[in-house]
Amino acid sequence: MPVAVATPGGGWRVRLSARVTRVVTVVRTIVGAPDYERYRRHVRACHPAATPMTRDQFTQERLARRYDQPGSRCC
Repeated sequence: MPVAVATPGGGWRVRLSARVTRVVTVVRTIVGAPDYERYRRHVRACHPAATPMTRDQFTQERLARRYDQPGSRCC
């Protein structure tokens, strides 16, 4: 059975940072905030010949898609 040992390099900091990053990603997903880095990874993996949008273009497109569609929200 592995034993947790403190590492001089601050391994706990790395784990904490990874958890904080994961929590931020989950919260952004829940509230519907666009994830530009995930979009860039998708474009590189699935559409290598395509030029990805800039961060501003991506944000504008996501906001337009979210709010310009009638019936996409309750009010």
